[in-house]
Amino acid sequence: MRPDAFVQGGRFEVEGLGLPDLLRLSKTPFYVYSGRVVRQNHRKLIQALPGFQIFFSLKANPLPAFSRLLCSLGAGAEVSSVGELRTALRAGFAQRSIIFVGPAKTRRDLSAALDAGIYAVVVESAAELAILEELAARRRVRPSVLLRVNTREQPVGAREVMVGGPSKFGLDEETLVSEVRKLNLRHVRLLGIQAYSASGVLDAGFIGRHLEYLVRLAGRVSRELGFPLRCIDFGGGFGIPYEAGQRELDLARVSRAAVRLRRDHARELRGCRLILEIGRYLTAESGVFVTRVVRVKQSRGRFFAICDGGMNHFARPVFMQVAQQARVLNRIAERPGQEYEIAGPLCTPIDLLATKCRLPNIEAGDVIGVFDAGAYGFSMSLLRFLSFGVPGEIFIDQGRSVFVRRRTQ
Repeated sequence: MRPDAFVQGGRFEVEGLGLPDLLRLSKTPFYVYSGRVVRQNHRKLIQALPGFQIFFSLKANPLPAFSRLLCSLGAGAEVSSVGELRTALRAGFAQRSIIFVGPAKTRRDLSAALDAGIYAVVVESAAELAILEELAARRRVRPSVLLRVNTREQPVGAREVMVGGPSKFGLDEETLVSEVRKLNLRHVRLLGIQAYSASGVLDAGFIGRHLEYLVRLAGRVSRELGFPLRCIDFGGGFGIPYEAGQRELDLARVSRAAVRLRRDHARELRGCRLILEIGRYLTAESGVFVTRVVRVKQSRGRFFAICDGGMNHFARPVFMQVAQQARVLNRIAERPGQEYEIAGPLCTPIDLLATKCRLPNIEAGDVIGVFDAGAYGFSMSLLRFLSFGVPGEIFIDQGRSVFVRRRTQ
């Protein structure tokens, strides 16, 4: 959702709460999230992808308010740690609607999955599968498994690619069947496969090809290993356009590919659960990182707005080199003037939240918002670096604040 979607009557608002209301709830810096945006994005997905089940990737934003909201909307949960598993269970996700992924699951992790009785463990290596079989034999249980595949696909244009070459993720496509056949699986129940190709994908054509690729691969794996195909987890990676000039994901084109897939493979997919793991697409546009300008300075022709929040509070723009949009929230309707570097308070030159931003003339005390901050923000950041404290978080849904964590110093 573009910044102008948060402008009402010439002022910055989040579901009816203006900037003064938000500043009363928390000192800067803080994150503010809109539940309405999450609801809208979830609705778009389920309308575009009938027959597919949306599983929320908690890693995108583990704030419990997101999980509770998405659980209430009927989403499942994809977790990557015991901590996320606890969050999902407390949020109310049904056991049948939780999957556990991750390349370094320990015996403790796998035991927690068995204790919780979740739908499936996404196994990423033959060694992990052998440990799970051993634990299941001791407990006399039959856990369900999806085999994660490092496919031969070659995604293009995505910053984070998980397949196509050597990878810590999954079993290599060409050796998967032989590796699994070596194991004497008497307790583990194979359901199907999972493959997460890339993160932040904006190419609808690739997503359509990925869906087709996985259906064909899942059919072959199930035949060669001799188990009935009950689930295909296509991963996710649906991206959003962070930077000016990027085109948004053509969801209508993805929808046409998904409908065609279910039609062309109706027989193979009968009784097969189709899962998509979605995080960023649901939550990123819902969030704004809010920080206050401490000082403005000019240095050799460049203007710096130095703020009380930096990459310690919001690391993603720096480490992923993403030019996210920034605006002066208390004067959001004013015309832009000169270019600014939006800098944080840290003693490092890389602490720049946004660069070359054409904004109204900034003064000390102005409030800056960095948009599309609802995914991989708070939890991905260096919160202890230089001991500047932890930013606040405010979750607003249906016009009221349902969660407030005040900024600590």
